[in-house]
Amino acid sequence: MEKSKVLSIDSLYDLLEKKTDFEKRLDQINMSKLIYKGMGDCEITFIEAPTGIGKTYSSLIPSIVEIGLNSSKILYLTAKIVLQDQLIKKDLPNLHKIAEIDFKYGLIKGRSNYFCWLRFDEAMRTQGLIYQNDLDSIRNWARVSQEGDLNEYDDFLNYELKDVISVDYEDCPGRKCPYLLSGACHYFRLVNSLNDLDILVSNYHTFFFNLVNGSFPFNYDHILMDEAHHLPEILSSVCTRQISKNFLNYFLPRGFALKIVDREPEILSPVLNDLKFLENYVNNLKTLYENFFEELQGYCLDPKVNKGSKMVTFHDALSFLEKNGNEIIEVSKRILREFDEWEKFFQKVGTKGLADAKLKYYKKKIDFYALAISDFLSLNDYPNFSYSFFIEKGCLSIEPVYVNGIFKNFLDLQPPKSVTLYSATLTPDKKTFTYLENELGFKADNKMIYESVFNYKKQAKLIIPQNFDIDPKSSLFSTQVAYAIERILDDFGGHALVLFTSQKNLNETKKLIVSKKRKFRYLFQGEKPNIQLIEEFSNDSSSVLFGLNSFWEGIDVPGPSLSLLIIDRIPFPNPSDPMMIMREKNEGREVFNKSYLPSAKLSLRQGFGRLIRSKSDVGVFVILDFRILKWGFLELFRPCDILYMWEAELVRKFIWEGE
Repeated sequence: MEKSKVLSIDSLYDLLEKKTDFEKRLDQINMSKLIYKGMGDCEITFIEAPTGIGKTYSSLIPSIVEIGLNSSKILYLTAKIVLQDQLIKKDLPNLHKIAEIDFKYGLIKGRSNYFCWLRFDEAMRTQGLIYQNDLDSIRNWARVSQEGDLNEYDDFLNYELKDVISVDYEDCPGRKCPYLLSGACHYFRLVNSLNDLDILVSNYHTFFFNLVNGSFPFNYDHILMDEAHHLPEILSSVCTRQISKNFLNYFLPRGFALKIVDREPEILSPVLNDLKFLENYVNNLKTLYENFFEELQGYCLDPKVNKGSKMVTFHDALSFLEKNGNEIIEVSKRILREFDEWEKFFQKVGTKGLADAKLKYYKKKIDFYALAISDFLSLNDYPNFSYSFFIEKGCLSIEPVYVNGIFKNFLDLQPPKSVTLYSATLTPDKKTFTYLENELGFKADNKMIYESVFNYKKQAKLIIPQNFDIDPKSSLFSTQVAYAIERILDDFGGHALVLFTSQKNLNETKKLIVSKKRKFRYLFQGEKPNIQLIEEFSNDSSSVLFGLNSFWEGIDVPGPSLSLLIIDRIPFPNPSDPMMIMREKNEGREVFNKSYLPSAKLSLRQGFGRLIRSKSDVGVFVILDFRILKWGFLELFRPCDILYMWEAELVRKFIWEGE
């Protein structure tokens, strides 16, 4: 990389201002300097930087300086694809053009996003007659694609087909694959080029998955973690194991012996019938799993236990399930010994590694799920309810209740020199990082909470209608919420985002809204892809968008389209969630202050953040939950003016006339 005279944060910001319409902001520059200090001192840094500060440039500019001075490698992690696209297609190209420093950048996604020639060959053999035209078209695309990113190929009509031609970590022969040896493997070509980069953009799941399975394929010095408020839930997701009644039918389908032989038929065809005996063992195992889940399901459907819930936690189920569970473990061990013998045979006859990879793939699945059953049967041995065991929709899940300590363990697998976590909402109260530190299990060396660049006193109002005092726990709440939302929208005439905490509340409102003609257009989450809904909402300024969880963040619609934000109730975690049940067992009476309240405040701050996206925006936030007056929630919205009655004329004047 060619070094430049431009080697300071201030000079890079000066260049930005000189060459573009960029306007320097003091907090943005200070944030860059704090990140740069953390890099230089090899420290952990937590930063809360509200919308409008410019977090991406705040983090990329010190990275470029660090690259220019010390030839460092920077890993930039995000939670959402939208931000990855923004970085790769907009922010990094702009800075590369302006900075006068020759740095290289790129992106890596999860393996399943990339085309695999070996699995494509299998698809041609097994599904070629069904998908002949699709597969021919995909082959032509793959021959010219540089990276083999399946998201580049816009003509996929069959997502099941997409799934069977993508890279699968456990089914990959690695260095023994003929396509890798010939240089045709898109994924390994990409992986082998990563260390030529100075900045690599990726996502949290890909990062943690690679660490668990060996190492991350980029020798980073510093890690930037954007959208870091997602970290606890992502860590929990990465460490969760799930098994279902039908998993063996999916991962070890009928005729799997032939799939092994098909990898290297010239060597293994003579032993096909012998391998089929292995299938008989596996079929026996499938029967045991079916019996186990039928027994488990029967327990969960017991009205004395279930009480109508879709989700059940259980410690008392063990005596019912122990016999079948232990039999599964024993049969699995016998099958794994058979697999070991076949591996030795493959080595003896000189297979090339392709059949071995398939065999190991099946072996790994059996071992993984036998271990999950073993853990389930041992759940009383876990201290302090550290794991939650529950069944939902026929799937048994084993999930850590707390991730404190897990994050540090991940980082220790491939230690960086520095780590910076930042987001618009890292604190529940805009005061301290205590909640995040407790959730992740370690403290930061540097901490900073920046003030918003927006003038909320002039730009936003909060309305808490005191005449709407229905208890959110009441059975009447969803119906009354629907009527209240209908009235507000009819009064105001659209221009609104309506966020719900439950599908039931959304459905009640939808039923009412679509029952008669309105002067505004309505868009409901689930009717079209989210990206399309947001685009239509942004383009039609009088429309109303109704959404659930995924719309509480990530929507960036400045201007009149989003002038009114309505939230049905405070987004407290569901008390019947197995994770919250286990937390309550651990934390007792403190569970509300330690878990429920901070989680609700973080989510509410994210939702409110949709309203004001620029200095010219003006908006009104209506919440239909009188509990907002308690537990310090109002402090989150200072210095907004607070009104206690919905007055349509006043709102219209504020939005349209600035009064």
